[in-house]
Amino acid sequence: EQVVERARAGEDFAELAREVSEAGTKAEGGLLGELERGDLSAQLEDVAFTLEERQVSDPIETQGQEITAREILDRGAEKIDRELVDQPAVRANLLSTMGRVYTGLGLYGQATELLDSALEADSESGDRSDVRDIRTRIALAAALYLRGEYGRSEAVAREALDHARALDPAAPEAKINAMIVLADVLSDTGVDQEAEALYRDALDRIGALAEGEEAQRARALDRLAVLMMYQDRLDEAQSY
Repeated sequence: EQVVERARAGEDFAELAREVSEAGTKAEGGLLGELERGDLSAQLEDVAFTLEERQVSDPIETQGQEITAREILDRGAEKIDRELVDQPAVRANLLSTMGRVYTGLGLYGQATELLDSALEADSESGDRSDVRDIRTRIALAAALYLRGEYGRSEAVAREALDHARALDPAAPEAKINAMIVLADVLSDTGVDQEAEALYRDALDRIGALAEGEEAQRARALDRLAVLMMYQDRLDEAQSY
């Protein structure tokens, strides 16, 4: 109820979702995509389709059969393939978002399929976005890494970093994220020297930004400290 009050007071819903949600859509700010009648349980539809834009409902305690985020995503993926064949840019954007959500749910196989499809759609688009392509490659590299496909993950992460460097300084956040994902893979495959250099470079770039990227800063610091611990550089690791 406190969260509802904050939302009604004007706080950004996506930021609230990232802060308090426990769902797999947390990283995407609670985004489930475009929904139609039949996508949700009747209990939820009775409320969702009567709300005005930006209106916040009271909390709903569902009973009986509930639709899961996974079910909504699966239906959404089918709908994208069926209805957006002639809109590759839109399809690429939605598939990339859904791929990241699937990763958040731990469904790495499905995530990589969606992210591969997003890259293919982006290549077909006359409105291709370099930044979107880089972000999708970073997400794909991360999903592959979590799936244990280190070889392909490294290759995709290097592609993302090369593309981000070509855009530098237009996409500083993308470059930082590509560095960290690539460093994660290299650290886990024993390429410690290059991994450490990438973590340090990413941290320097994060420090140069006015704000944001705190989560990535914490991740890079943690991974760098772990890398040092495995090298018996305990004094240095504790400083992080």
